[in-house]
Amino acid sequence: MQPIKYRGFGLLVLWLGFLPDPARAAPEWQLLYTAGEQKLKEGQFEEARRHLSLALAAAESSHAVPSETAAILDALGRTWFRAGKFLQAATSFERALKLSTEPPVRVPILCNAAQSYREAGDYKNAEKYLREALSLSPAEPQAWRLLGSVLIRRRKFAEAEAAERKAFSLGGSTIAVSVWSDLAMIHEARGNHAECAKVLAAAIAQAQHGYERARLLSNLGAAELRLGNSGEGLIHLRTSLSEMEAAVGPRHPDVAAILELYSVALRGARRKPEAEQAALRAKEIRASLASSVDWRELR
Repeated sequence: MQPIKYRGFGLLVLWLGFLPDPARAAPEWQLLYTAGEQKLKEGQFEEARRHLSLALAAAESSHAVPSETAAILDALGRTWFRAGKFLQAATSFERALKLSTEPPVRVPILCNAAQSYREAGDYKNAEKYLREALSLSPAEPQAWRLLGSVLIRRRKFAEAEAAERKAFSLGGSTIAVSVWSDLAMIHEARGNHAECAKVLAAAIAQAQHGYERARLLSNLGAAELRLGNSGEGLIHLRTSLSEMEAAVGPRHPDVAAILELYSVALRGARRKPEAEQAALRAKEIRASLASSVDWRELR
């Protein structure tokens, strides 16, 4: 099994690394798992969840080895995460952890569980799992970066900055954009909005189009609003909304969060009808997710 591969959203991906046997048909769960991973890659979250749920049932009924069942649970967790269902994602990762003892397998699942708890606002559990991941793999830059992001939310800014710089020293350019984004959050938390905007702009210049860039753009727009630069803020929020919808679809908590920021910016620009429309759409998204309270603000 190849333990770690980076994919969108910063989640770590377990790959089973199957070696096909031409004389033997693949088990049902393996076919379903492969189909689920493909649907997830295509952004078809409901279809991915359906295939992976069937794969899990088939693997359990056929007594697949624990590492294979853990990989299915990990993929199911990533599917819930990308759909904005963070507590469901954490539950899947927790189940996978119970089946995973070897560090190369356990570390990415610990990081994924930590991200799910972070997004759900449970920073204490997020920190706990990242500390365990780093005890098993102290040279993993993504774990250090994630720890920094959690410590920011726990307002442990000195520790957070140290963790972010450790991540950069280990990961360099491969992790630089995420590190800059987190360092910008530290500046914002300290009330230095101008420096926050400067760091975010540098990160955006290096980021590829997609989910992470959309979040950077939204945070930059919010910083510009605080600085009184409503024109630039509106432009960046509008671009952020477009890129976020392209990345996760129209019904996602992060889309709602951007719409709420955008509504505030539009009101400030005296564009009341557009502001009301954005606010209404955000409210509708929140209502559609009300059955699970596992969303958080975009920060």
